[in-house]
Amino acid sequence: MAGLKAGEDAYGREIYAYWKREKFVFEAVERDDDFIAFSHGPGSYFAEYRRWPRHQRQAIRLARGRVLDIGRGAGRCLPYLKQQGLDGVGIDISPRAIKVCRERGLTESMCVRSWRSGRRWGRSIRSS
Repeated sequence: MAGLKAGEDAYGREIYAYWKREKFVFEAVERDDDFIAFSHGPGSYFAEYRRWPRHQRQAIRLARGRVLDIGRGAGRCLPYLKQQGLDGVGIDISPRAIKVCRERGLTESMCVRSWRSGRRWGRSIRSS
């Protein structure tokens, strides 16, 4: 599987531990401007549509055609879009995030080395 090496995949380890309920998991966000905050935790990456923040619910309703979910994470977007009749594929650089997706039955998930892999996908991700 392409993507990050095991020691580089902190995000993947976070959502995998949450998915497997291995331990209490929290998420701290640190930006390069020294801003530090704690998020609502990895549970939000698994939330059903009705529990998403309002701005995210509004944004996803704008999706049309075949969808490329970049930064697939735990895979919450494409199941909602499939319910709306849309098709797509999700990519992530986190092997563990993709493992979580596949364990959840979200098989339209691929691990990639970088976001600059566009030519490799060819027709499979072009919008209709």
